[in-house]
Amino acid sequence: MRPLVSDRMAFLKQLEDAKKPKLNRNNKKYINSWIQRNYSELVEAICWNFNIVRNGGQCAFDYLNNCIINIYNDTSLSFKNQSECDVYMEKELHFQRFIIKVNIA
Repeated sequence: MRPLVSDRMAFLKQLEDAKKPKLNRNNKKYINSWIQRNYSELVEAICWNFNIVRNGGQCAFDYLNNCIINIYNDTSLSFKNQSECDVYMEKELHFQRFIIKVNIA
């Protein structure tokens, strides 16, 4: 079991040492504002779906949080103001995107 732990620690150290993209400070401010206002409502809209796992092993909650992280790290984004960010975030993080449909046979 010990090698798995050391492998995981080495991987985490690699991630930490990786060059991080330069983020636009205004983008971060706008995204933070949207997240503070809407995150709880978004989670509440999809929480009933958290126990269903997608292909690739992610549940709806994991998928939501990964999408948010990707938005923060997207250096191609540039918002002129908060309302422009709000429109983008509403589109990208619409709750229906995170609901995993289940087919019952």
